[in-house]
Amino acid sequence: MPRHFSQYIVARTSSGVIVVPKAVPIGIAVDIAVEDLVLVWAASNAEEWRNRLAWIPL
Repeated sequence: MPRHFSQYIVARTSSGVIVVPKAVPIGIAVDIAVEDLVLVWAASNAEEWRNRLAWIPL
């Protein structure tokens, strides 16, 4: 994913990507990821996430 994302942002602009590890069961990922996304939304602004790739540590 990081390689593909870096190739993507060479030619385009991304609003940012937050990735949840594939090994995390979907039910857990949804519960935790939603809480984390709300925290990210409240604590930052859109410009901070432009062309950024981040992993939610679960």
